[in-house]
Amino acid sequence: MSFLDNLCLVKSQDKKSAIEEIIYNCHAFKALKDIKKFEKAVLIREKIGSTEIGHGVVVTHGKVMGVKHTYAGLGISREGVVWPSGNKIHFIFVFASNPIRYDLYVRKISAILCLFHCPELREELLALKDDFFELTYEQITARRKELDEKLVKLMEYLNDD
Repeated sequence: MSFLDNLCLVKSQDKKSAIEEIIYNCHAFKALKDIKKFEKAVLIREKIGSTEIGHGVVVTHGKVMGVKHTYAGLGISREGVVWPSGNKIHFIFVFASNPIRYDLYVRKISAILCLFHCPELREELLALKDDFFELTYEQITARRKELDEKLVKLMEYLNDD
């Protein structure tokens, strides 16, 4: 599995559908025993309060007892998904984490905050061509100029405890 298995191009226009699209299209969540229960946990968390962190970025999560790792998926929406705040969200991170190991989740959010503060990274990600999401790791390596190394490290870090 490459880091690309945990990225998806979001086509949905509403928050709930966008989150579901990420959960069901990112490979990381296929390891969960009960993906429906996870989806419900994420949507319940979203009802509690805003998960926006600024710059068109959302970091939402569902707590899953018994998981040994923190799992992450990133959905990228070029059009932007209108969040309840009225803001257009272009980057939606979804996490599955063990509530007992909340420290891992917090460290990963910190990494996202640092990286996505950079406008060049956000612009580069929004400019990715559709076929980028269908490339193999070998093809990406050959086209390394298109890929920001920071994103590779981030996705590997987010999916490895």
